[in-house]
Amino acid sequence: QAILRYSLGPNPLFSCYVAEADGALAGYIGLTFGFEFSADCPSVWIAELYVDADWRRHGIARRLMARAARHAVEMGAGHLQWSMVPENP
Repeated sequence: QAILRYSLGPNPLFSCYVAEADGALAGYIGLTFGFEFSADCPSVWIAELYVDADWRRHGIARRLMARAARHAVEMGAGHLQWSMVPENP
């Protein structure tokens, strides 16, 4: 319920894009939104990026990242942020 409440409506807190392959979920990217005070503009943070092991090395992550970049441009964001923890495979 919280996912629907916070992702739909006039002011969503996040968006999610999915990639399908052969009728199945191959990957997804989750974006959250904020405001960068030093740049005086909206910002987009990549909160989640996942590609199923069977679909890695097929360009899915690249396409999901490109979609995230388009989303950031469409909303007038000054930057798109992503960070990873070293333990993430």
